[in-house]
Amino acid sequence: MKIFERYHWDMESARQRIEALEPRTVETPFGRVEYVERGEGPPVLVVHGITQGADGGVYELAEGLVPSRYRLLVPSRFGYLGSEMPEGATPEMQADAFDALLEAIGEEDTVVLAGSAGSTSALHLAVRHPDRVRGLILVSANVPGIHQSKGLPPKPVFRAIFSSDPILWLIVTYLPGVMASLSQVLRVPRSVRPSPEDLALIARAMHGVFPGKLRATGAVFDAYVSNPDINRIELSDVPVPTLIMHALDDPGPPYAAAARMARQIPIAKLVTVQSGGHLMLGEHPSAIDEVNAFLREFSAVPSEV
Repeated sequence: MKIFERYHWDMESARQRIEALEPRTVETPFGRVEYVERGEGPPVLVVHGITQGADGGVYELAEGLVPSRYRLLVPSRFGYLGSEMPEGATPEMQADAFDALLEAIGEEDTVVLAGSAGSTSALHLAVRHPDRVRGLILVSANVPGIHQSKGLPPKPVFRAIFSSDPILWLIVTYLPGVMASLSQVLRVPRSVRPSPEDLALIARAMHGVFPGKLRATGAVFDAYVSNPDINRIELSDVPVPTLIMHALDDPGPPYAAAARMARQIPIAKLVTVQSGGHLMLGEHPSAIDEVNAFLREFSAVPSEV
């Protein structure tokens, strides 16, 4: 297949992946919020990571962690896919937008599952609107620390790459190592030998950044505003039960900082994954069992095993 044809094939596949979720929208004081609703049962608000969107929240985060007996509510955060970026946006405003979304769809409270960069606004939601959050699950979480100021390219470079689908596609397709450097969460630790299933997961995560032009505004906000903001959160103010699932060899948010965060949140439990990196490569049945037990305990309606 020629390069031009392959590019258009990948872009069309990305568009179809988004359309297949049949996203909905609500109007909030922070502009339009796009979200996906799937399944029936006790609600779980799913907060996606950087360069994703509601599609990443469904396919990369909730899939494999949340059993089918739960109802997924998966918004795209500010600047991702069909969700607008309000002027002067902050992670606190994003938390308030979650609150507005829940109000608009008539949902009183929910367990919140947040991945990576989504952890900042999820923690703000728990602090600012504790009555909305029955429990908080943080997977490969963005964590406080001095690492927040390291490793990022200049903002104009980051924005230019993620705003241009042809450039982004060329990097993902032919220079995946460069892509892993730009987004450290996609790096595979040297100690991990990916299985065929892992390689498929990595490919899905890499291609999950398409179309980049529908995610660039949100990704820039995450990288340069929302992620560093985690250092401003007073973790002792988080009032809800919290489960933190983190890999020892995560090449992005360091495990030591995740462990420290678990000690600072009053009602928190740390679930350690021995190996697998940020993407949690490999099989981790005991950690998934911990997530399922947490969901059963704190869901709005007790569900059968």
